[in-house]
Amino acid sequence: MSIEFEFDKSGINSLGGFSYQIKVFVYYLGLLQKGMQLEFESYDDVSFAKVDPKKLDDKSEYFKSTMGAVENDSVTSIQVKRTDITNETARQTLLNWFLLEGSDIQVSSYILFTDAKYNNEDKMFDISCEDLFDLVKKTNKSEKATIGKVKMHFKDDYESFKAIYTSIKSKYSFKVTSDLDEEIIETYSELLREDGVDNKIVFFQRIKALLQKITSNILDKINTQESYSISHSERMKLIEHICKEISDENPIVDYMSFKKNLVIDIEDEAISNLREFKQLQSCELPIFMIETNLIYSFYYAHYRLTHSELNKTTRVENVEVTAFDNYNSEKYLLKNNKNDTPYNRLEGTKNRGNSYADNDQIKYGVVIYLTKDNMGANQISWEDE
Repeated sequence: MSIEFEFDKSGINSLGGFSYQIKVFVYYLGLLQKGMQLEFESYDDVSFAKVDPKKLDDKSEYFKSTMGAVENDSVTSIQVKRTDITNETARQTLLNWFLLEGSDIQVSSYILFTDAKYNNEDKMFDISCEDLFDLVKKTNKSEKATIGKVKMHFKDDYESFKAIYTSIKSKYSFKVTSDLDEEIIETYSELLREDGVDNKIVFFQRIKALLQKITSNILDKINTQESYSISHSERMKLIEHICKEISDENPIVDYMSFKKNLVIDIEDEAISNLREFKQLQSCELPIFMIETNLIYSFYYAHYRLTHSELNKTTRVENVEVTAFDNYNSEKYLLKNNKNDTPYNRLEGTKNRGNSYADNDQIKYGVVIYLTKDNMGANQISWEDE
């Protein structure tokens, strides 16, 4: 049997699909030296419901990253802006930095990080100190708003306000990158042992695994309104774990990390129109079980695509042939026992052994995957059409 693999849309050779916010965080994580840590947090006046990782960049102005050296409590504050930088967003960032500079924290530098494709200009200090102070004094916003906090902090003390403005300006830099993915790849070439694997795809999978784990950790903290921090030593332990976990022999990310970064919206027509979704519906499963089975299928698709990129199609062929044979055996058994229902076909097929599958999630995922459209002679149906 010859498997025809789909065109690579998953970005194996790029880091597409990850939040720009997270990618910038991971880029700076690669620059940490001993005794330093990196922190990702939201501003105090912002609260969130559960955050979808795909929509994280929509809230970019509400997050800040700080990178500091433990020895002297000095930090670098990094604000990421992927889209257009307006005068308003620049001013909001500057006012947040006013509160940081006016605190007990020693800040060594302030960075506004953006992508070259948006043709952003540096507008951070387009507004003069006098005009900004006047704007702050006249605001009617509450003390919960950033500008209200700045007003309360400085009141009518222009000289103190000016000192903070001047200090921030002296420590400020505007960083523009034309290819953040490439910068991340270069930063992690040695850390993730690019030259220590037979195929570069394994190295890319390690980068993607790092992004997935950091994304998961950050979202867990955001959803409980906490900051996320990672030290140099914690980064090195995570790197070591990823390099052991993802190798030439086992080139894909673990199931838990994959699942935590996957959001399935059953109301989305792109999901509800899938044949595999409709086949699972025929089994009369509750929504959460349909979602779980779809995740198995997507995980198997990730496994399938990665192995095709590595030219390891024989293993995938054996996984799929065994799964289809299991389906036929289970269907025959159920018909013989006069107990053939969609649910029984699903559960019976999933629970049959498949020695070619690396883990249970692959074993479950392949049988759901084979219910897709255009599977040809190997298509599985829980409910006959």
